[in-house]
Amino acid sequence: MFHNALILDIVPPKEGNGDWKVKYAWQDSGFAAADTQLTPEKIAGEGCSVTVKVASETVDANGNRRPSKPGITGNLRFVIKGWNQIEGH
Repeated sequence: MFHNALILDIVPPKEGNGDWKVKYAWQDSGFAAADTQLTPEKIAGEGCSVTVKVASETVDANGNRRPSKPGITGNLRFVIKGWNQIEGH
């Protein structure tokens, strides 16, 4: 029903309370660089969360994308924190 790969490009802030930079791309066919910018939501503990929409699609003979039937739609939510980040530090 759904088969795809998601590429996330995540850059932490240079300073503890700065902004995370997060981009993504779906790998429908071949390789594509993460080029769709997301707006991270700050969360407690110097982290952030982002949400990526998911929808199964098919491509018709004219190259138009259409929802798959049967298919799925939804959201993937990622909670992101620095490596080895200790709560309260």
